[in-house]
Amino acid sequence: MSTPHTQWPSEIGNYAAVYPEGLKDEYGYPYFLPIGEFEAVNVTDLIVGHAGFGGIEFRLRCHSPGVWAYYPIDDDYRLLGRELAEVAVGWKNGTVTV
Repeated sequence: MSTPHTQWPSEIGNYAAVYPEGLKDEYGYPYFLPIGEFEAVNVTDLIVGHAGFGGIEFRLRCHSPGVWAYYPIDDDYRLLGRELAEVAVGWKNGTVTV
């Protein structure tokens, strides 16, 4: 992602400091991506990770604050939390689920 640090959404919080390499499971599957691998999609969304099943993506949305789970089969979103670092910690410890 080539967006300067000062222009990142506030939802990023301290994610880069907590997870500079992203967040992977015990087999190396990247649930949350390093910031440099975030992917812009549909002009309004930023893919920041993948749940690992069902094509579910973790996204930041331009006009909707927070971190969202995107369900492609239903073309639907569900709010997971306010900041990316908090959601990543919750995903890792099981308090955030999809």
